[in-house]
Amino acid sequence: MQHNVLRQIALDARPDRPNLVLFDVQRDQLGELEAMLAERRAPILDRAPLISARIIAVAGLPNAERLATDDANRELRWALQREYRLTYSDVLRESETVVAGSWWEPAQGGRSGSSAASGSSAAGRVPVSLETSIAETLDVGPGDTLTWEIHGVPVESFVQSVRRVDWGRMATNFFAVFPAGVLESAPQSTVLLTRIEEAGARAELQRDLVARFPNVSALDASVILRTLDTLLGQVWMAVRVLSLFALATGLLVLIAATATARSERTREGLLLRTLGASAGTVRRIVATEAVALGTLAAGLGTGLALLSSWALVRGVFELPFDPPVLDLAALALATLAISAILGASGGRRAGRRSPLAALRDAELAG
Repeated sequence: MQHNVLRQIALDARPDRPNLVLFDVQRDQLGELEAMLAERRAPILDRAPLISARIIAVAGLPNAERLATDDANRELRWALQREYRLTYSDVLRESETVVAGSWWEPAQGGRSGSSAASGSSAAGRVPVSLETSIAETLDVGPGDTLTWEIHGVPVESFVQSVRRVDWGRMATNFFAVFPAGVLESAPQSTVLLTRIEEAGARAELQRDLVARFPNVSALDASVILRTLDTLLGQVWMAVRVLSLFALATGLLVLIAATATARSERTREGLLLRTLGASAGTVRRIVATEAVALGTLAAGLGTGLALLSSWALVRGVFELPFDPPVLDLAALALATLAISAILGASGGRRAGRRSPLAALRDAELAG
């Protein structure tokens, strides 16, 4: 649980992460705005064109028909009815990883050409790359088709790849990406990400932006990021404390249960000694039993941990489930070791004393 929850809420902690976002930059403003940022030594760390669009059909099935079916749950309705911000690029961003299909060659979008953007079907469908969660919601994968409506113009596309996106990274991330050479003629704006260290310099830039580019919105993300860092740091600590408490409680229960059973193992070992078994034979029997019980405890514990955490992560938190294999293996080995060591100690105790004397003392104590 700790691994999956903290992995999802982790933010981009790079010291050079962007802290100023500029929205709604028009094409004829890009050159002047870039020169303005260069004068103030504000590097452009990321940029992306934004094109508004909607999905109007999936695999040739119009949205109205898909929404009328019984499998139209809340996520599917959101995916089909929302407005998307598309972009185009021939390179993967650092926050993206292709998990299905393949990325396109730089000239692939150009072959489809601007005729696709103008609505012509002669050039055929154009490729698109979808983010994993939206692909799962739409139930599509590489080779499936999507029809987009971009400012009133239908555009046929096919899914060429599915990407995993790190949404915690301070970058321009998108649900859908087209190759270059397809959407350039569509109405669009640009978002720019930059970084300015001094708060006064950021405020001065925002003031000058309002004067020279009234339509451009500048968002100072430094205050938001500091607040989120503080908040998520507290959440991180709370989750770790709870997980350590649960782990410590489980360890104490395991030790108590094993120690309680040790007296029974000792009694059984003494009975075997009385019946003629040697001390070495008794130790081997008890050790084998302890290892078998420890293996069973480790297997059941790991299985129940995986099942319960999967149900909570997927059903309650609605997050992707990624089990920490190495941590689970270490906990299983620790469970096996504790069970085996404490359980086998009963065999050693049975071999140190005379069987009859030990049984007599046990009966008197009982």
